[in-house]
Amino acid sequence: MTIQTNVPSIQFTPQGLILPSEQEILNGVLADFNAAFGGGLSQNLETPQGQLASSIAAIIADKIIKLRG
Repeated sequence: MTIQTNVPSIQFTPQGLILPSEQEILNGVLADFNAAFGGGLSQNLETPQGQLASSIAAIIADKIIKLRG
């Protein structure tokens, strides 16, 4: 089973790591939520789903920041 996500992945290139920004991560999480609920989901960050998306994006971004060192 393959899990698909709109959250951008870390890219390893000859020039080094390319890491997504926190905004790119948040946009990906919101897009995943919207797809999971069939579209039309509010992307207002003050809604319950917006708060959850913000929290998940912050957790992912924190892990990515730790990769930067």
